[in-house]
Amino acid sequence: MSSHLTTVIICHSANEIGLIRSLLESEDIRCYVQDEYIAQVYPLYTGAIGGVKLQVAAADAGRAIEILKASGYAKDKDFEPSAFDIKLYKFLSKIPFIRRIYR
Repeated sequence: MSSHLTTVIICHSANEIGLIRSLLESEDIRCYVQDEYIAQVYPLYTGAIGGVKLQVAAADAGRAIEILKASGYAKDKDFEPSAFDIKLYKFLSKIPFIRRIYR
């Protein structure tokens, strides 16, 4: 198992993440959920923490994304960078310290 995890979907409900996790695990993709317990105990904090994140091994990310698209949990546009993301990346890539992190 790769030690590098990739977030494939972010939800604002621990219940929804549970359904998606079950779907991916039924396809033999090991899943990890970040911030699940905070969302369960303090549901109003979910927005402040950026939602509940479902993560998979980097090697399984492509297959997981295809399963999410096929099941209707995600669309192609969800994985395309926005114009803001592109501008931000171009700006940050000019800063030496940040450039080393995002290579």
